Amino acid sequence: MPHAPVDDYGTHLYYEDGGAPVGSTSYITIVLIHGTNFHSAIFRPLLPFAADHNLRFVCVNLRDYPGSTPYSPKELALLHSSEKDDQAAFIRAQGIELGAFLAWFIDTQNIPRLSTSSGKEHQTGGIAMLGWSSGNCITLSFLAHANKLPEKHRLLLDGYLRSFIIFDAPPFPFGAPFPSLQELYNPLRDPSLSLEQASQAFSLWVSSYHLHSPHVLSSFEKLSKSEFLSGLTQDPISDPAPDRAPTIERMTAAELAAVTDASDTGSHIPVLHVSTEVYSENLQMALFDSMKASVWPGLRVELVWCEMSHGEPQYSAWYVVQMAAEYQSGRKLAVTKMEGANHFVSASVISNTAECDPTPWQPHWDQPERTVHFLAGIV
Repeated sequence: MPHAPVDDYGTHLYYEDGGAPVGSTSYITIVLIHGTNFHSAIFRPLLPFAADHNLRFVCVNLRDYPGSTPYSPKELALLHSSEKDDQAAFIRAQGIELGAFLAWFIDTQNIPRLSTSSGKEHQTGGIAMLGWSSGNCITLSFLAHANKLPEKHRLLLDGYLRSFIIFDAPPFPFGAPFPSLQELYNPLRDPSLSLEQASQAFSLWVSSYHLHSPHVLSSFEKLSKSEFLSGLTQDPISDPAPDRAPTIERMTAAELAAVTDASDTGSHIPVLHVSTEVYSENLQMALFDSMKASVWPGLRVELVWCEMSHGEPQYSAWYVVQMAAEYQSGRKLAVTKMEGANHFVSASVISNTAECDPTPWQPHWDQPERTVHFLAGIV
């Protein structure tokens, strides 16, 4: 099991490396950071398609997930503290650990440096970081506190770091205020459901396909909050075609177990409930602070939202666009829609039962390859 040290105290992160494309000296490395409960194995379906696009994928397990160092009682005390400063210290430390991982990987794996053509129109090599879903709580912390990284790490990354991708994030990594339940439904916020009911409903809801208003999704930069929310559907597609059935419903128990961590670690859910002020400040420092942006000034930031996800990532994209218009400073931000995709676009669900006809599932089998093609185009 490959592990990367991220401090001088024995802390390490488990990772899976898809490997460098054979014979390439100009490939791009993309480090993938998972969300809550679903760990880095959710990205495995992407790996076989990387070499065709001159990419190398590295899938990292965050702390307290399989293979990586559990949090210490002292660290958990910070996370569970009611004090904002304690929570901020916890999240900041995890971001700095991601920076240490990147530096270690560059030092030990001999990846290509970022190289720009004479016309500055084409870049090869280098490394990108992608945070999926709630993983953006930690990736945004890394970027927000880039100036606090050890100088040797900061300078090393200056020659490699090319892109920072925010992929289909919910509102809380940005500290965005949650609309009412009637405006933006989430089973985990539904007081009428028991914890068990909410958990079961959430798995289906978050992996379903949703049809939102095309008008709203094509012009949300110009819409008020109420106008935007009015165009988001609260319910998944009813009676969906096979290729639009919830991802979770098409996973066997073994497949689901291979990509999730259901252990009660005491950290997975509390990270979601860190003070919104902590995450709001991290967003501001990561994207909209001109002084912070002086660290790696050429870094490209890409916000990706999936067209058929539940409404939260769309609301998140709307919120960040409004913030960018308000601040008018910091890092250059590109916002991109991934058409026809749900929240689990990178996952591949393949039935191994002999009596199943695989033909109806073909569109979903294509999603990992399509995702790699999409990432190659924006990275």
